[in-house]
Amino acid sequence: MEQFRPVHVVRHDAELATALRDGDAAAAGALYEDHGAVVHAIASVATRDGERAADITEAVFVHAWHHGGEVEPGDDFAPWLAQIARQLIDADAAGVAAEELVWAVRAAVDSLDDSRREVLRLRHVDGLDRDAIARRVGIDPVDVDAHVERGERRVEHRVDSVASRDGAVVAALLADPLLWSDPPPDLAERIGAAIAATNVGDEESGSATAARSPGGLAGLLAGRTWIRPALVGAATAVVALFAGVVVLSALSGTPERETTSVELTPTGAIADVGGTVQVTTFDSGLEIVLDAPTLPMRIDATFYQAWVGTADGELVPVGTFRRGDRITMWAGVERDRVDSFVITLEAPAPGDDIGQASSDDVVLRASL
Repeated sequence: MEQFRPVHVVRHDAELATALRDGDAAAAGALYEDHGAVVHAIASVATRDGERAADITEAVFVHAWHHGGEVEPGDDFAPWLAQIARQLIDADAAGVAAEELVWAVRAAVDSLDDSRREVLRLRHVDGLDRDAIARRVGIDPVDVDAHVERGERRVEHRVDSVASRDGAVVAALLADPLLWSDPPPDLAERIGAAIAATNVGDEESGSATAARSPGGLAGLLAGRTWIRPALVGAATAVVALFAGVVVLSALSGTPERETTSVELTPTGAIADVGGTVQVTTFDSGLEIVLDAPTLPMRIDATFYQAWVGTADGELVPVGTFRRGDRITMWAGVERDRVDSFVITLEAPAPGDDIGQASSDDVVLRASL
């Protein structure tokens, strides 16, 4: 079930795994912030019971806190968390979609911007037509079909790596309101309280190991460990820290990034092509996500080359590819220097050529 992750996500996951191993309560909050909604969706779809789904989600993250050493720094948390959820849910029950498929579909819709996500939900869950969606969201009816198409393509791309994928099941998941449901607002606080309770109980007994090793998954759902009044102060501090990470994640570890998303303009060099490019700023440079599935796949010696253009006229190469469906590239250039993005059609340079310069055969371009 492991999905492709950009370099900055791998780095973030490595830091998070290390913090979990070190017993940093803030790491548990960050893990919930990253994956809580998806885990809750898996539990909701499987159980059809909001209260039980919240209990299962709580149990998953309490277990993750106590067993953080099971994940190597840099590994993807998704398969591990899905496995924990699987052990808490009767995954063999008839009619229950595999948790990795639910994960892929929910992660895909969560990766959309708010407008496209809402358009996709209104189409699949509410069954509204184009004009009704346009009125509800406040966009041009022509844009509705484009939003739906791109959203469905994002879902298709995500589920491609799932062995249990099935088109009918994916369609049913998209139409299921529970797939789109969010965790209760107080769930982060509940998880923080549960973590604090096990830690407080361990401090009282003087054991240094039990706090990180509760007695199995079944015990997490069988009943709750309540905090003794004499130790409420210490527990409250842990709860506040956990909830604070979730509420203020933009200020502590997952900062807001400057993101620009624009439509690509065709030059006419290739007929009927288009797409979007999204540029996100990081300390180390720019993440560039290209989504241009209508670019014809190159099956000869030619290929596509992506470039960012700077204000002083320099073209900086950022990647080569043969098809344009959802490609992530990186550029070590400051955002304020970049004012354009172009895709050219290229042929291999001669063997004695020391470098690949632009052919100037521009296929798509955008101003940034």
